[in-house]
Amino acid sequence: IAIPVQLLGAFIVLCPILIWHEVTYLPNEYYCSPAFTKTRGILWGTFTAYGLPVLLLSLIYLRITIFIRQQPLNQTLMVKQRQQRDLAGTRRIFINVGLLLVCGTPGAILLIMYFVIGIEYPLTYRIM
Repeated sequence: IAIPVQLLGAFIVLCPILIWHEVTYLPNEYYCSPAFTKTRGILWGTFTAYGLPVLLLSLIYLRITIFIRQQPLNQTLMVKQRQQRDLAGTRRIFINVGLLLVCGTPGAILLIMYFVIGIEYPLTYRIM
């Protein structure tokens, strides 16, 4: 049941790009994608494919971190060990979110360069 729900969600999220006619055929890459010359389609695609998942993941991890930090004031040995374990878990959460942000950085930099300079890097579509 999860697969049909995901397919339906992906179709609903990508419908605005089809309605706005932002999809173009890339002859050098042999597939269709929103062109960088169409800002609205690129921003929508970037937000839905990268921004929204990172935002939701960060909010979930923030809630987990807040829950972990709510500890009673009495410090026993077992509580201290639990806090050390929770701190290790929090570090792993921040590492995961940081790695996700680092993975999206090259594409974001190339996109910003295109908007500022106006020259498209040849391999940008493959990186995105």
